[in-house]
Amino acid sequence: MGCRNFHQLPDSILKLQNMRFLDFRGTRLTSIPPGMGKLENLVNMLGFPTYLDDRGHAWSSLEELRSLSNLKWLDLRGLELASSGSMAATAMLNSKKHLKILDLTFASRLTDNGMIEGTSNVIEEQERAEVVLSNLCPPPCVECLTVNGYFGYRLPRWMRTMSDFPSLRRLELKDYVCCKQLPVGLGQLPFLDYIWIDHAPSIVSIGHDLLFLSSSSADDQKVTTGTRITRKLQLHGLSRGDAGVAFPKLETLGLKGMLGWRV
Repeated sequence: MGCRNFHQLPDSILKLQNMRFLDFRGTRLTSIPPGMGKLENLVNMLGFPTYLDDRGHAWSSLEELRSLSNLKWLDLRGLELASSGSMAATAMLNSKKHLKILDLTFASRLTDNGMIEGTSNVIEEQERAEVVLSNLCPPPCVECLTVNGYFGYRLPRWMRTMSDFPSLRRLELKDYVCCKQLPVGLGQLPFLDYIWIDHAPSIVSIGHDLLFLSSSSADDQKVTTGTRITRKLQLHGLSRGDAGVAFPKLETLGLKGMLGWRV
């Protein structure tokens, strides 16, 4: 970790069958040797690079994650390089029953002044990012989730039903560039105690779907807005039935860089 001169893994690493921890963060590693999936005892894999080799059979490094069923912490980098959602799906993240911490990172499209960096193929790149993130659905057991640099316009499918992740305790969205909607139903997660949104310039408003509420409860809703908020929220009477309390465990809420938010 942190060695900027490190840029290539030797093939001999595949012989380390008992390896449990790999950390490539802070290095210049951009690819891995095919066969990394044989290191099935890996528990933590940090800074794992997305890599596509389209020579021959179009092999993707994400394929190597399929057999790593013991992972507890996975940090994926360079997801903008995934050529298709089908290759992202080969990672089979949803089936990893031990995965507690998941970090998903695309290259940021925000400039230093907080504006969105455009390219000639922006629509095509957005659509690809949407499909890639949709196919990297976490398992229900995930507890800490970070998504960096997502520049898709639409919310990925699994973020539309956050009740599928009842163990989630921590959520961070950073450089959330183009999407106008936050994950749906966060208010009903029983253990969620930390939410941090860092630079989401396309968010104009925060609606009822954040709490997964019916429209009839809108009169009871009280929302506190601000550029940066850290406090305990207890919003009572926001939903019907057994839910009762929205954000029952929330201790930290941060909203930073919400340039389009209309208060």
